[in-house]
Amino acid sequence: MLASGRIGAAAMYFRCFAALSPGEPAGLLGLGHIAVRNDAPGSAITMFARAAALAPDLGRVVLDLGRLCAHDGRTDRAVTALRTALALDPGCVEGWIALAMVIHAAQGPAVSAAAFRRVARLLPEMVSAHLNLGSVLFDSGCWPNAGTSLRHALVLDPAQAYALFQLGRVARRIGQANAACRLLDRAARLEPATSPVAADIVAELALALRDEGRWQDAIRYGRRTAALVPERYDAHLALAAAAEAEGRTAQALAAYERAIRCHPGFGEAFTRRAVLQLRQRWEAPPPRSVAGRSGRRLAATELGCNGRFGNQLLQYGFLRLYAARHDLDLEVPEWVGCYLYDCDDPLPGAPLPRASEEGHDFFASLSGVVPVRAECDVTGYFCRHTAALAPYRTDFRRIFTPGRYLWPRADAIEHRLRARGRTVVALHLRRGDYGWGRFWIAPEEWYLTWLERLWADLDSPVLYLATDAPELAGAFASFSPILATDLGEPLAGAEFFTDFHALCVADVLAISNSTFSFVAGLLNQTARRFVRPDRHRRMLVPYNPWDAEVLL
Repeated sequence: MLASGRIGAAAMYFRCFAALSPGEPAGLLGLGHIAVRNDAPGSAITMFARAAALAPDLGRVVLDLGRLCAHDGRTDRAVTALRTALALDPGCVEGWIALAMVIHAAQGPAVSAAAFRRVARLLPEMVSAHLNLGSVLFDSGCWPNAGTSLRHALVLDPAQAYALFQLGRVARRIGQANAACRLLDRAARLEPATSPVAADIVAELALALRDEGRWQDAIRYGRRTAALVPERYDAHLALAAAAEAEGRTAQALAAYERAIRCHPGFGEAFTRRAVLQLRQRWEAPPPRSVAGRSGRRLAATELGCNGRFGNQLLQYGFLRLYAARHDLDLEVPEWVGCYLYDCDDPLPGAPLPRASEEGHDFFASLSGVVPVRAECDVTGYFCRHTAALAPYRTDFRRIFTPGRYLWPRADAIEHRLRARGRTVVALHLRRGDYGWGRFWIAPEEWYLTWLERLWADLDSPVLYLATDAPELAGAFASFSPILATDLGEPLAGAEFFTDFHALCVADVLAISNSTFSFVAGLLNQTARRFVRPDRHRRMLVPYNPWDAEVLL
């Protein structure tokens, strides 16, 4: 009856069967399938769960339960059911694919790689199996392994444009721009112009051409990408880089601004815009020259590309500590730290092999638990638990002492802030480029509740609100908050610095789920209270900046 479309009659018979034979799963399974037909996932899950409880050794039942839970967004339950099904039938391709997909959606590529790897072993002749594995390995920063999987996909299908595209991305990440250009050009020729992937390929090609210094070609493909997708970040990034290289500063700044509007959270456009503007105002210290000691080089050529200010301080601070601890010569490109903190590291020399933080435990290496890694070009975010950095806190803070140009401004910010009250309470509310995945937003109500309990016990308090959404000040009107604009003109290229320094010198600090304010907490030596939002408790909770996860 179900097959013939007589759903109502089928449901009646399945209910009768379930009532007459309560120990048999068939009736419940039938009702579950009817619920699926009726687009009622909650009811379907209930029926399949009851059936699975009656027949826990029936892998297909548990598998269907897991897939239903995944479809309905019940991630933890889906993972449990799928792992149970795979324990019963380790060779179930459907189960491994479903498990890989649900883990990838919930926890990201690095965690899902093992499941995708199992799929590739079970389906060695399927192009998509190797392509999916290569893609998640790429997203995890495991570029050599990603390249192996993608090349396997190309052996099976030499005209697979997406595999060529991903392999081109791998080549660019490991510093092989010329190879990237060839692979991406071939992918662009194979992929139809109407395909959704076409803009991705052309944009990546524009960046590879930029890396090669082929400015006119980069402009041509950057414009082509912008014509396909006007809000494309990397198209404007390539056009901006070409304009900067050709000395067209005004056009470069305008293009970097467009890139930032497309994706405010990405780092490279933020960095280049900041450097161009700061360079017009101040002079960076000349990079130190080093003898190029064999075996003692450590480069970070992507500093300034991965994340914005808070991320960059974590990356640079860690690598400076690492280099000092192991007597290495750190080489970095021009970045905002040159102008704000007088960082004078040598510029990158001859290219070194690329190394992702995913491929080596640099934190364990910092303390000598695992061997030192040198003679490589390191990339990563280094947003690990700060207990590993705690023994070096004095050195970390010393690295980020405001430089000769910045110091008078930093001193003025603190002086004006303390002129408003004896206890500076600083909150960070980040909004503009947040609100998805692990970058969740804590509502201002949590901060208000905390302030209302705290305020009366403070000595002449003043509230400073660090935020990219100044309209939020209205919610805190009863505390008369002050904003960055109340403390002077912003610094062109580093407009964020007033907020950052206020967080660094506050007496009471409430951060957001953001590296910007977390790093300010690491540098703060005056605060006697540190709190942060806790998503599960739905409130602000105390934390120790030097013994905590960077992001929750």
